[in-house]
Amino acid sequence: MMAIENPLISVIVPVYNVENYMRQCIDSLLKQTLPNMEIILVDDGATDKSPEICDEYAKEHSNIRVIHKLNGGLGSARNEGMRKARGKYIGFVDSDDYVSEKMYETLWNLAETNEADCAYCEFARFWNDRVDITLKTEKTVKIYSNDEILNPYLLDRVGCDPSEKEDCTYGASVWLGLFKNDVVKKSKVSFVSEREFIAEDMIFDIDFIPHCKKIVHTNEVLYFYRFNPNSLTTRYVADRFERNVMLCHEMGARLGRAYNSDIYKIRLDRYFLKITRIALIEEIIHIKDNGWKTARNNMSRIAHNQELNRILKTYPIGMLPGAQRIFFSALKKKRYLLVTILIKGNMVLKKNR
Repeated sequence: MMAIENPLISVIVPVYNVENYMRQCIDSLLKQTLPNMEIILVDDGATDKSPEICDEYAKEHSNIRVIHKLNGGLGSARNEGMRKARGKYIGFVDSDDYVSEKMYETLWNLAETNEADCAYCEFARFWNDRVDITLKTEKTVKIYSNDEILNPYLLDRVGCDPSEKEDCTYGASVWLGLFKNDVVKKSKVSFVSEREFIAEDMIFDIDFIPHCKKIVHTNEVLYFYRFNPNSLTTRYVADRFERNVMLCHEMGARLGRAYNSDIYKIRLDRYFLKITRIALIEEIIHIKDNGWKTARNNMSRIAHNQELNRILKTYPIGMLPGAQRIFFSALKKKRYLLVTILIKGNMVLKKNR
């Protein structure tokens, strides 16, 4: 079957042991309202029936190409797909998720109409048949160009100002974006290994966005991320905090090359506070499995991190939203029981909403 010629978009789908979910993902891409789109399935050395499913779809659909490779991880699979992508724009979809049938037509139109190098949308989580989505009362589109690319856009993706309620304005997942292929190639950006850095998407954004002349962002929910609400109780990563600290150091080094001032540092500190809070929440979630003594020791280990203590001394904690201000004030004083109570209280409030 002849491959599609001159595709408008190349959507790269890394595939690894997702035989139970990948059909929903691929079918959602085949239903796209945008014509002339190629789908690149990158089999990353899967050991289940995923490779056979990839080949099955490629035989039936001329716009699907399959790459079989040795296992190298998500970043490696995406890089291989980018090397083979022929579309004017490149998109990414994780093989256990799915997308709205109008996602790529929407992003394509936004990018083309505004002559943008990148277009982003928003996402919702789903599990089983339930979609966790709060419908926006009004669809909005924001356009950033020239100096606005670095400030505020990239800064807002890293972290918000201290007084803002949210930790960041925009998520850093590349599956929300459509990226101009020429800019990707000219800037020579690629994905680092998630085995080296815990959030490879954030590093890709930091490397790619400064090369853009214009970016457009819609608040429309077009991507659906598979979320298991019980996964936090079953998956515990003991060194998650330390790996996130390594990520922050790498982010700082790359942001330092993008900016000619220290303007990014307070945003990066806000990101550091977020990963600290997440690490402590994880300890409390797993307290039944690990015991209070282990949880307290891990909280103490995190609280005594030198970088965290520098931030707690210099960051304007008093400007943070009320709950975060109390939380980090308690952590600064090493009051682990109070930190635990605050986390548990917040968990109860979220559960009852």
